[in-house]
Amino acid sequence: MTNFDGAGRTPEHDHLPEIRAGLFAGIDSLARLLLGQPVRGGSTARMLKFGTRSGSLHVEVNGPKQGLWHDHAESVGGDALALIQHVNGGTFPDAIGWAADWLGIDIGRPRPKHDAARAAEMAAERERKRFEAAARDAQDAAKRIATARWLWSLRKPLSGTVGAKYLAGRSIAEPAGGWPDCVAFLTVNDVTFEDKDSEGKDVWRTVVCAGAVIVAATDADGLIHGVQRIYVDHGGRNIRDSSGRKVKITNGVMRGNGATVRLPRRAR
Repeated sequence: MTNFDGAGRTPEHDHLPEIRAGLFAGIDSLARLLLGQPVRGGSTARMLKFGTRSGSLHVEVNGPKQGLWHDHAESVGGDALALIQHVNGGTFPDAIGWAADWLGIDIGRPRPKHDAARAAEMAAERERKRFEAAARDAQDAAKRIATARWLWSLRKPLSGTVGAKYLAGRSIAEPAGGWPDCVAFLTVNDVTFEDKDSEGKDVWRTVVCAGAVIVAATDADGLIHGVQRIYVDHGGRNIRDSSGRKVKITNGVMRGNGATVRLPRRAR
């Protein structure tokens, strides 16, 4: 990640602590002023997203990273002063002057004149890069969805499998009308997953298994967009990693897709 910073000290640097504190406190308003309205649906109380529909530029407005931002389309980021410089152009002292003027802090330096043509040129370039990033994201999502649909094509009915035994062990009974269409079984001999070794280092581990319960996520038209596989052994127990967590692998695009699967549990 590239971090913007200023080279050379000027008198306005003496006001930096006060300016940084003001920008930190007002980061939400500053981000909206510089970038417009955030992307709907993708923003949260802690982070605002700007740019294309997927929101490639993230600004942290609350929490431990408050005041920081990152533009995934351009692989740049930094603090609030860096955001001002990223949007407005100019030098680091120019960004300080702009911020001081916005905060009402007198640093004995006039606010730099706004270069509308340059600002428009930079905005157009940022938008072009964001659309390119969105196109790459869409292409990647299409590949992941294709993998999910291929995995789903390998499924077999859940009834009578060790997957059904696993669900029975969780007091989940097969419905009278049979298992829902979005739940099935995948027969495989082993599973490879990310894990930790005895020293806490990241490793890839391969474990023998009996298969996986596979659950599909669909869009409004019933098309498969993602699957999740829950791996089990021949006794119908979960395959677990070194920390004891269940080995579950997701493929495709799950967010915003899929129906809720509610299976009946046996009375205890």
